[in-house]
Amino acid sequence: MLSQLSLFAPEDRSDPWQVRVSQRARRLSVRVYPGGKVEIVVPPRVPPITVQRLARASIDPGACPGLGWPERKEAPAMPVLPLIDLMLLAGWTSLLVGFVLKVVYLTTSYRPTILTLAPIHFLEMAIAAMLFAIALAARTWVKSQEPVASAVRRRDETLAAWNKLSAGEQSAEQGALGSQRER
Repeated sequence: MLSQLSLFAPEDRSDPWQVRVSQRARRLSVRVYPGGKVEIVVPPRVPPITVQRLARASIDPGACPGLGWPERKEAPAMPVLPLIDLMLLAGWTSLLVGFVLKVVYLTTSYRPTILTLAPIHFLEMAIAAMLFAIALAARTWVKSQEPVASAVRRRDETLAAWNKLSAGEQSAEQGALGSQRER
């Protein structure tokens, strides 16, 4: 079988990948190992042209539509504001609970705890939650001020203004042409 399929021949080292026929494989797969070794695992009875198309599509995704890597889509960004709000709520709530426990400590001889947490523990939780919320807000602000993000935002705003301006000029030109035709 190896003599018939030159693509699978081990002496053919001109390709940057190695092809391995696996009896257990159900579909074509490409494996990339550390060090740059690329292996294409092929189920039995797959024609060599299909393997070549997969290899070509793996190198150049536009070469063979329907094969190769799927289009890379940006993952939707997780909204940070609800998380910041949650941290602020948790901080203020634990601060309030700690305050109420401390008032009970000072006014009575009873020493209440909630799940063995004393007022100082609630103060520590409040500080941690507030600092986490501040860190998230600061990170979000710094990310919005990145040069790349600023440049993209500036470009989009400029293009939107240009499109609005050119749309206004086109409508003015069409109005001028219409008035010239009426004469």
